[in-house]
Amino acid sequence: MSHDAPTIDRALAQGISGTHRAALEKVFQHPLTHNLTWRELTNLFETIGSAEQRHNGDLRLRIDGEQLSLKPARGKDLDATEIMDVRHLLVRAGWSDRGTEPITPTPAPTPDILVVIDHAGARLYPIHAENQTMAVEETRHLLHEHIDRRRHDADGDEKYPADTHFFEAVAEALPAKGRIVLVSEGKGQSNEAGHLVAYLTQHHHLVSTRIADNLVADLSHTTVPQIVTLARTALGTMPIAPADDAG
Repeated sequence: MSHDAPTIDRALAQGISGTHRAALEKVFQHPLTHNLTWRELTNLFETIGSAEQRHNGDLRLRIDGEQLSLKPARGKDLDATEIMDVRHLLVRAGWSDRGTEPITPTPAPTPDILVVIDHAGARLYPIHAENQTMAVEETRHLLHEHIDRRRHDADGDEKYPADTHFFEAVAEALPAKGRIVLVSEGKGQSNEAGHLVAYLTQHHHLVSTRIADNLVADLSHTTVPQIVTLARTALGTMPIAPADDAG
């Protein structure tokens, strides 16, 4: 272990094995380590949270109400970006490099959720009011869940209501709390958000009552930060900025 690695408080680590402490140290190590294996990560989360191997090959990690889906590569080790994703997950759950057990974080409001949905799939993003600006390169860490429609649709020619597996996968990925903003494009039968609302109303009524707004946007010409800004504005979590006359 590098001498630059954070000192993990062994007094806080009671009940966590040395192997798991070592995996935690690798997650929080500075500079980033390049030898954290997928097996070490899975074993760690099976102890401190949960690790579920999804049928699409993704590894879903859950801890203290937070979750992250990763797609293990062929290599046995995580890359730097994947380790940062895991670190951010642990920090959101109240863990830190000052100890291997959760610190007592300042209570934060449950983030609302943005669902960007179209014929290809659905992407879920948490909406944090305190993040007033966002660079395009930050959206990877913002992503909460990505659902590829092709993996959940047995017959790609079927449309709602026959195509229920995809909408059920979206419903399953939604957090248990928080308001929901839907963003899609098109109108009527071509609007996938409308189909999702109908499905949730029929099969997940309590979830449907949390839908705060259903927005329409040109997804092919709108960036993720721009869509998140639209959602925040719709929820009233940030002031509407004056128009930019510069175009």
